[in-house]
Amino acid sequence: MFSTQQKKKRVPGGRAVRSVIGSGCLAQGFFNRGKEQLAAGKVKSAIDSIKQAIHTQYRFPQAHCLLGLAYEEAGRFPEALACYQQAIDFKPDYAGAYYNKGLVYSKLGCFAEALEACWQAIGLEPDHYLAYLALGSVYFESGDYEAAGAAVKQALKLRPDCANGHLDLCLIYLNLGDRAAALRELKTVETLDQSVAEFFRERF
Repeated sequence: MFSTQQKKKRVPGGRAVRSVIGSGCLAQGFFNRGKEQLAAGKVKSAIDSIKQAIHTQYRFPQAHCLLGLAYEEAGRFPEALACYQQAIDFKPDYAGAYYNKGLVYSKLGCFAEALEACWQAIGLEPDHYLAYLALGSVYFESGDYEAAGAAVKQALKLRPDCANGHLDLCLIYLNLGDRAAALRELKTVETLDQSVAEFFRERF
């Protein structure tokens, strides 16, 4: 006959497994809270919440990346770059972190570093249209309008309905002296986002 009282099986390392799972869930909770706070513009609170997520689970590349975004919103660019790099160290194929690095370097006027970061993002994720837009912006800021146009056109191949992309191309054509092409792009912007088009129409 079978015993009515079953013996409990011991799971090697069971307590440690529960600890890891528990910390992961807790970290995700802090991460989600920080994400919501950042979206609501509560940057300081977001930073605190995301730091709690990282303290709970340090090898959490998405949390390091989100903390970088929060620091970026706060204008703390060196700290943002450090966070993006930490995210990449944990997840070397993290295209989004490279893209974010590119944006920060561009804001700091470090165009060579910005270009490198954007190309790394594209190398990891060839259909990352935002990285192509960022690339176009960097080339534009550095005065290479031909390269900027090529990058933005590639972004628009991936996302034809991107109003910001068409607007960028409009400004590039203006700087190249091609007013007719710029006006064509502005008309495309009008079909996609009337408010943005009205803001820039005064340039014509």
